[in-house]
Amino acid sequence: QLGAQEVFREKREKDADSAERRIVLIEQENASYKSQVASMKQEMEETERNLKSQIAAQEKKAHENWIAARAAERKLEDNRARLRHRQSSKIGFQI
Repeated sequence: QLGAQEVFREKREKDADSAERRIVLIEQENASYKSQVASMKQEMEETERNLKSQIAAQEKKAHENWIAARAAERKLEDNRARLRHRQSSKIGFQI
C-alpha cells in the first residue's frame, strides 16, 4: 500500500510539473500574441495616419483643380463675350 501511495504521489508531481510547463508555455504564447497585437495596432494607426494624409492632399489638389477649372471657364466666357462683341461690331460696321 505504501508503494502504491508513492507511485500515486509521483504521478501527481509529474502531472503538476507538466501542468506548470503548459502554463508557462501558454503565458509565453499569450505575451507573444499581445506583442503582435500591439505591433499590428501601431502599424494600423500609422497606416491610417498616412491614408488620412494622402486623402487630405488629394482633396487639396482636387480643390485647387476645381479653382483652376472655374478660372478657365470664366476666361472662356470672357473670350466668347469679346468675340460676340467683335462680331456684332463688324456686322454693325458693315451695314
